[in-house]
Amino acid sequence: MSLVGDERGQAIQIGAVLLFGVLIISFSTYQAFVVPDQNRGIEFSHNQEVQSQMQDLRNAVVSVGGIRGSQAVSVQLGTRYPSRVIARNPGPPSGSLRTVGTTEPAVNLRIANAQASGETGDFWDEDQTYNTGVVRYTPSYNLYTSPPDTVYENTVLYNRFPSGDLTLANQTFIDGTEISLVLLNGTLSETSTRSATVDVRAESSSTQTVTLDDDGSPITITFASTRSADYWTFLENTQSSVTDVRPAGSVNGLSLVTVELDDSQSYQVQLTKVGVGTGVTDEDTAYLTDISGDGRPVSQGESIALTLEVRDRFNNPPDNATTMQVTAEVAGSGSLQSTTQTPDEDGQVTFVYEATGTTGDQEIRFSYVGIDSDFDATTPQDVSMTVDVTSGSGGGDGTAPAFSSGPTASPSTVTAGTNFDLTATLDDVGNGGTDITGTSWSDGQGNSGTFTADDGEFDQPTESVSDTGIDTTGWDAGDHTITVTGTDGNENTASATVTVTIEDSESSPPSVSSLTVESTGTGMGSSQNVNGLDFDYEFTDESGISTVTTTASNSDIETVSDTQNAGGSSPYANTPSLTFGNTQSDISVTVEIEDTVGNTLTCTATITDKGQTRSESGGGFTCS
Repeated sequence: MSLVGDERGQAIQIGAVLLFGVLIISFSTYQAFVVPDQNRGIEFSHNQEVQSQMQDLRNAVVSVGGIRGSQAVSVQLGTRYPSRVIARNPGPPSGSLRTVGTTEPAVNLRIANAQASGETGDFWDEDQTYNTGVVRYTPSYNLYTSPPDTVYENTVLYNRFPSGDLTLANQTFIDGTEISLVLLNGTLSETSTRSATVDVRAESSSTQTVTLDDDGSPITITFASTRSADYWTFLENTQSSVTDVRPAGSVNGLSLVTVELDDSQSYQVQLTKVGVGTGVTDEDTAYLTDISGDGRPVSQGESIALTLEVRDRFNNPPDNATTMQVTAEVAGSGSLQSTTQTPDEDGQVTFVYEATGTTGDQEIRFSYVGIDSDFDATTPQDVSMTVDVTSGSGGGDGTAPAFSSGPTASPSTVTAGTNFDLTATLDDVGNGGTDITGTSWSDGQGNSGTFTADDGEFDQPTESVSDTGIDTTGWDAGDHTITVTGTDGNENTASATVTVTIEDSESSPPSVSSLTVESTGTGMGSSQNVNGLDFDYEFTDESGISTVTTTASNSDIETVSDTQNAGGSSPYANTPSLTFGNTQSDISVTVEIEDTVGNTLTCTATITDKGQTRSESGGGFTCS
């Protein structure tokens, strides 16, 4: 049999070449379209995760007030693509986290036209300026085009897109007449594909507030912002204490914004300095003020405690408090048990004056820079206190104790079913000198309770007392006059009142400003699958939004949910996502919004295919 001229093998060779060509084309298509699409989705999901972590960072910063110590927050700056056997990935995307303006004196917050009473007014007799700045996260992705920078400033967190801004967490520094200013200090600058740990440190913090009034012109707060004054004008509509918001120029590429406050109000101001990164500066003593004892009577032969406090310019205990000394001298008659004291960690010192001399007003002088011929009680470092020495036998002859501070209710207006605190300080020094033995309260409407001593035991002539977390469930709406009664060791009692207003809890549920959900997935036609939901919403509520929970469920994926803590913000906007395994079944979507007093709004929709969008404005959501 002859094989000469047989050409049957050519078909096999041609088929192999064609098959190889098909493989090359398929791989090229996979590399050119599938891999970038998958990696783009990974970058988008990473950006959503970073926004959540920046929320955590923002919450850590704004909650530092009154807390000592630090809190670590992790931010995943970049991400990595999944390993691929044949196809290639681009280099891993990175991101940068840095502070802006925190070391530049020109980038600051200024409080103008404010004054305080008493010795504290010696410091608050001029405008006060505090350096602060911005924390900005900037991603560097390969495929996700035009991602937002996520920016924290002045208690606000927002996404900055090329086309506009989207607020993620609203301001908390103005709440009626309560002003809580959080100032950033330190340098943070890190670029990486890995995570960065940010230590949020309380550099100057306490629960101390200072009462400020205007000095004849309205109090103004001027601060640097990456957003223009036009954005901040919402304060005029949401805060009754804000009368004007206006531009005040610019500095180092940032807008200066001035907020003017109602001059008919007094304001409780709390200042907190938060350190991030390196180069955080210390805060030394800025002024000395009196706390208790000034102007009090004391009988000859008895003694009285005089308490003072050193503070930094944030009105908090200074860093050098426990390494400094306060000196004292009697300018009249009588004596002191000691003439020098070292402040405790709260910045307080207590001197005991003994009425061993003549009757009448006796001056006692104090200073943290030493007392000499230049002593001036009108300066921040010097304080003058007076006691009224009266004739009398002393020894606890039936004189009732006195309230040296309080009673105070915080807050003084609450919604029925929520809590409030009562605090007071009772003093029996100079009024018999026995220990305070107990304190109680009653509103005359069937509600009552007892206080506990802040130091754990009623065993001193001067006691700071409190009753915290008083539950108002079942209380009638309206004003409640609460009588606080303190008792000393001779069974003498003193009473004082404070008013707490209970508001009806039947308030409106949250409302929807905008709400959309879009499904993501794979496949085409009858083979398409849904594997994720992207939400974009904004809600408002008169008491503030507490939480927003998004849920997706069906028989395939069961239930997948995500809860965002809004922290009482209103309006509250966010863009969370849910991811789950592929499903071709209809998906029930639920969004539940709860406000800070327990009112809820529930919105439901149904997703049937990938790429679908449901919106509340378009009737895709039913809310009740």
